[in-house]
Amino acid sequence: MNSKMFLRSVSRLCCVAVFGGAYALAEPPVASFGSGFHKEEKTGEAVFRWARQEATFSVVVPSSGRYALEIGLCSAFRKQPVRVDLAQKGSPVITFLVTATEPNHLQVCRTVLDLTGGPNELVLRSDAPEIRFSAVDQRDVSIGVGTTFNLVPEPTSPATR
Repeated sequence: MNSKMFLRSVSRLCCVAVFGGAYALAEPPVASFGSGFHKEEKTGEAVFRWARQEATFSVVVPSSGRYALEIGLCSAFRKQPVRVDLAQKGSPVITFLVTATEPNHLQVCRTVLDLTGGPNELVLRSDAPEIRFSAVDQRDVSIGVGTTFNLVPEPTSPATR
């Protein structure tokens, strides 16, 4: 059985299990955007949120295990890359070098996380200072974050089953 979880809207994560070509919806985990995120926007086909230097989101998964996370990121600075740390339980997990500079061309960043069944808080921290795009747009932003996250359970090796 293959299963794939993905965030498709502002705060809903669902799991699709594949059984020999047939699809079934499994108990849906939940995801939410917390502090540091601005409202959802759309440009072309891309749906994203601007975020401050530090932004928190959480995922609730049905069971403990290792999950591969894919998240789309871009820099609010149009000409320079930024470093974005992903932290879990207060500790850095990985640093992404984000070179994408437009939300309609998000850079897909990947890592594997050990998540517990239930809520898991994750934090994105950018090394880029916050900017404002104009005098009219008073939001402080550092990075763009796609609102579609892929979250896939990692297969367990035979030795650990």
